[in-house]
Amino acid sequence: MNWQQIRLEIRRFVQDTSEDSALQRWSSAILLERANSVQQEIVAFTGALEDRISINVVSGTAEYAFTSVIQIVKKVMWLDDNGVYVNLRKSTETELEFIGGSAWRDEDGTPTHYYIRDNFVGLYPNPDITRTAGLKVDIIERPPDLSADADIPFDAEYQFYFAHE
Repeated sequence: MNWQQIRLEIRRFVQDTSEDSALQRWSSAILLERANSVQQEIVAFTGALEDRISINVVSGTAEYAFTSVIQIVKKVMWLDDNGVYVNLRKSTETELEFIGGSAWRDEDGTPTHYYIRDNFVGLYPNPDITRTAGLKVDIIERPPDLSADADIPFDAEYQFYFAHE
């Protein structure tokens, strides 16, 4: 189902089927806003767009940009010296300042913590080694907003079905 079909089904279910937009109780813009919000809630609740991404780590570099739009970061793992991925502890920048002092951003070593800032994952301490796929990050992607009538929810990976008795 695409957005146009979904919008028509919503209007049918709520008995708001007038062809004249002046007679409709809800504008198409409001229906679109709510559909996008519901789509994000469904993805967050079900994990429908879960993924694991690999990030190449560069010695001395603390922050790495996500290439996709992330809704939730579930877990960050560091590739240790034995070739095993170990979970890093989630922290805030404030917690890291408490742990490492005012110069925490300048510390190098084996990462033990991670933080999220905007569309970046940051490591503490800064990695002191360069590693291909040094990080694995379990994420839930944010579904792209619907906007055009032909758009399919959930990035077309999952179909959106309406149940009606």
